[in-house]
Amino acid sequence: MIHFLRLLLLISWLTTTACSHVQFAPKSRQGLMLLALPPTAQIWVDHRYWGTGIEMERIPRLLSVGRHELVIVAPGHYPYYSSFTLRPHELLRRRPALVRHVQE
Repeated sequence: MIHFLRLLLLISWLTTTACSHVQFAPKSRQGLMLLALPPTAQIWVDHRYWGTGIEMERIPRLLSVGRHELVIVAPGHYPYYSSFTLRPHELLRRRPALVRHVQE
């Protein structure tokens, strides 16, 4: 019983700390899916925080039709910047090429 209550508490905490403005995208809708992200990467789309790499990995997110900007910042990597235009009913799958810092 205690484990069940802990699980409920964890789920309620996760739902309150998640980004409420980011919506899941059904397969028939337009959106963006990011692949091969470092788990601690921080993702912004159109200057709004979307979440971390582990939260965003392989999950389609709903986006409106039009031009968008993607910024990814990950420890040990240079910042990644990309812009793209989303067409109606298009689900873009992106594998950002994050470049590691060279340690001297």
